[in-house]
Parts: sequence; C-alpha cells; structure tokens
Amino acid sequence: MARVNHLVNHKYASMSQLAQAIVDSATASHTGSRKGSGSAALVSGRMRLALTRFAGADGFTALFRRAIRLAQIETPTWEAIKIGPDSYLSGIDQLSEAQAVTLFTCLLELLVTLIGERLTLRLVTESWPELMD
Repeated sequence: MARVNHLVNHKYASMSQLAQAIVDSATASHTGSRKGSGSAALVSGRMRLALTRFAGADGFTALFRRAIRLAQIETPTWEAIKIGPDSYLSGIDQLSEAQAVTLFTCLLELLVTLIGERLTLRLVTESWPELMD
C-alpha cells in the first residue's frame, strides 16, 4: 500500500488537485447537461460507501456535515446541502464543478486532519482506483 500512496502523492501535489481529479473522473463518466452537473452526487455516493465502511453512517454524516460548513465558508454563494435521514444528501446534484471541487477538497483535508494522509489516500485509492492509471 505504501507504493500506492507514494504514487498518489507524486501525482497530486495537494488535496485540491486530488479533489479536482476525482470530480473530473465523475464528470467524464456522467452525461449531465452542464459540465459538472451531477458529478458531485456521483462523488459523494462513492465517498459515502467508503466512509460508511470506515466510520459508519453517523461518522459519514458528521464528516460530511463539517465539510459542507467548511466549503460554505470558502464559497458562501451556493445553496445549502441538506443531510436527511440515512445520510441522504439533497441539493448536492445542483453544485457546479468548482463548488464540488471545493466541497471535496474540504472533505479530504478534514480527513487528513482526523485520520492522516496515508489512510485518507487509502480510502480514495479504494474508491477511485482508475486515478492510479
């Protein structure tokens, strides 16, 4: 696993670059009408699976809620995302590509703070193995 982490660190110099690559991957696989439309929902779905396995549903909800607050501080012009029952995220499909990158950068940076870069990159690598190609 250390080899994989080294490759991710070498390929992406910052969490914002990694977040951009994740959103780009989702955008490439999505046929939405506007660039970035729906890619945030696809990314959050994959993140939800990985984080729920790692921290449980309540852990995912707490992490995502905090990441949303941090992202809203950086770009306060977007409408609030609401987290409903069963960690359902309403409104996330309305984020632009730039807003999605901001949100997922905040989430990745929060994860690095809480669990460290190595484990964060492991979760990302498990969710997006295609980024290693």
